[in-house]
Amino acid sequence: MEQIIYADILFIVNFSMDFLALYISSRILCRDASGFALVMSSGIGALYGVLSLFFSGNGVINVLISTAVAVVMCYITFGAASLLLLLRNTLCFYGISFLMGGIMTAVYNLANKGLTGRGIVINGDAASIVSDISPLTFGVIAAVSVIISYICSFITKKLRSRKKATVYIRLWDREITVTGLCDSGNLLCEPVASLPCVICNFKALEPLLPIGIVPLFRDRSLGLLQYASADTAKRIRLVPMKSIGGSGVLPGIIPDEIKINGEAKRLCIVCDTLNSSYDGTDSVIPASVL
Repeated sequence: MEQIIYADILFIVNFSMDFLALYISSRILCRDASGFALVMSSGIGALYGVLSLFFSGNGVINVLISTAVAVVMCYITFGAASLLLLLRNTLCFYGISFLMGGIMTAVYNLANKGLTGRGIVINGDAASIVSDISPLTFGVIAAVSVIISYICSFITKKLRSRKKATVYIRLWDREITVTGLCDSGNLLCEPVASLPCVICNFKALEPLLPIGIVPLFRDRSLGLLQYASADTAKRIRLVPMKSIGGSGVLPGIIPDEIKINGEAKRLCIVCDTLNSSYDGTDSVIPASVL
């Protein structure tokens, strides 16, 4: 028995599932994902889903191609500060995709439709595909997926809202106020007095810095430290850093005053040029200071 497969419908179904899986992954990973990136990645995944029907070959090669497509989708959506972070994001996306697939199967079975293999003909060759989903069943599946995505988003937003704070920083005659995300994973300490460090993105920190030391922080040109004035040099710290993506040294500075939610603290401010946002905030605060 022949079953006609409409490419446009298959594309829409795959696009919707990929979009939801990427969106839920972004909430779980606490990563900002633009609408354009989500649409672009979901479109690539949906297009691959349609084209894959016309190709048959070695199963290992198909798995490798599918994995490569998923990696590209996650790279477009979340970026990649390192290979390990890209791998983590891809694994999370796969996990959410498998979970949604399980939910779809459960709803499908509860709808008493059963799973039946239908024969199709592609380029004259017989093939098999699971089909026969009624519009009502697909509507229920889509609604359940949307509800799950909203629940995940609501829970993560609640958790994040409890951990955000306002950070006031003054250095000489300059001052800034930025938002901060409390993170128990931030264990950085400057090497002189072992002060905990607040990690701040360069864009937010730049207005605080005297113009003469901006290249030092922006480009991590640590050699410029020798040209700084004595008062400036004694404030600057070179903070060793280790993360899942590797290790290195971050430039930091001791401000005249810093307050977390209005409470004075003794902290060092280090500059991060790789990330522009931390779950919608400008900085990462050590959990130990709150």
